[in-house]
Formats: sequence, structure tokens, C-alpha cells
Amino acid sequence: MLIFQGISSPNQGLGPPRARANEDGPKAAVRRAVCIGNFDGVHLGHQALIKKAQELAGREALRLTVVTFAPHPRSYFAPERNPGRIQGLRSKAHVLEQMGVDELWLLRFGRHLASMTAEEFMQRFLHQTLRTQHLVIGDDFCFGAGRRGNLQMLTVAQEEFGWTVHGVGTVGLEGERVSSSGLRQVIHAGNLQAAEKLMGRPLNVTSRVGHGRQLGRTIGFPTLNLPVANDLLLSGIYVVTVEGLGEFPIQGVASIGR
Repeated sequence: MLIFQGISSPNQGLGPPRARANEDGPKAAVRRAVCIGNFDGVHLGHQALIKKAQELAGREALRLTVVTFAPHPRSYFAPERNPGRIQGLRSKAHVLEQMGVDELWLLRFGRHLASMTAEEFMQRFLHQTLRTQHLVIGDDFCFGAGRRGNLQMLTVAQEEFGWTVHGVGTVGLEGERVSSSGLRQVIHAGNLQAAEKLMGRPLNVTSRVGHGRQLGRTIGFPTLNLPVANDLLLSGIYVVTVEGLGEFPIQGVASIGR
């Protein structure tokens, strides 16, 4: 999976899980099926969008592309109401790659993007840069300065830009709407079984190992020190499965906190 940063320029410095050296750049004459959203947690609702785009991409030989934002727009406009991250960028990229996504576009949400009009975003990014053929979004998705852009605006622009817009409705589970806010609540409450249902998989944390004082080795239990991007996990002891240290997963115990 390729990872790009910004509206029009690639940046491989984010460390994609696997970059394909023979891929062409973002300005090449390639057409895309595009999903846009925050995708924090990549829960069942997000997966419905991606699967719809995947179906369209497979049918017309398009590149399956996910566009997301960092930090969360709410964190920019109201830092005091920062919703907290369910996962870091590495974890999100890992899950998206496993789902078969070809490209992840990371748009840094700051003053420039917050002031960009919906019309400019459609013209400059979705049309000129991505060459969007199919656009899949949640039916409540808004974008552009003042949140003026929405499903209706994108649909009206179909004739001008030559894309087809697909709105995906709410995904429910056991009578409740699946959402990132609901997922945050159950994780913060320590209910990881409920979180697993909402995501369709166990909660995962992806990180680089940091070097500590290696005290664990002195008592026969070498440890891994991992900075955790999840802001919601309760401090405590967790039973975990560790991947990436060998051919097979390893059972372990993790201490989250200070």
C-alpha cells in the first residue's frame, strides 16, 4: 500500500507498511474509487464504505483509495473537546492494507485545509489529483470551509467532474448505530469485547520498539517498550497477542500506563 501526504504531493516519510517500488506517482493517468472519512478505528461502518469502493474498483479496474485526516478536525476546531484517538496512523494503515486498500492519502488538517472551499477541494484534489471515478462516503459526511460540502453537492457535481457518488447509510449492530464515538466509549470503559464486535476484530496497537534499561532480562522476562498512540485505553494489565517478532504470533502480557 502506498501512503501519500498532502493535497497533491507524495511523501514516503510516513513509513508505509509495504511500499511497492514499481508503482507510479499520484499524478499518473490512473483512475480511482475513493472513500473519504476519519476512519478512526476502521469499524464496521467504515468497512462498509471501503467494501463498496472495493467492489466498484474491482469491477472497473480502478485503484482503491482511502482519504483521511490527521489530526481529527474536531481537535483542530475545539482542542478542549479532543475526542481521543482509537488508533495511531500505523495501526490504521495496517488495518487498511489488510483490507486490500491500494492507497492511503493523509491530509494534515490545519489552517490551510480548514479554509479550503468545498468547490476547491472537489476541483483541485478529488478531480485533478485523484482522477476520481467513484466516490463513496457516509451520507452525513461534510467537508470544506464552513462544512458546506456534502453528499448533495458532490452528487450535483457528477456531470461536471465525471464521477459517480455513492452514499452509504448508517450501519447498525444489535439495534445500535456503529460509530467512532460509541467505539471510543466502550474502549474507555475497558469493554474490549464490545469494541471487538464494533470493529469485527480485536483492538490492535502498532508501534516501534523503544529501548529501555533492559531490566526485564535480569529476571528472565525480557520486555518490549512501546509508545502507545491510543489515548483511550485504561491503565492496567492486558492479555495480548504479539505479531511481528517471528513467524508466528506470541502470547504475552502488556502493562499499559506509567
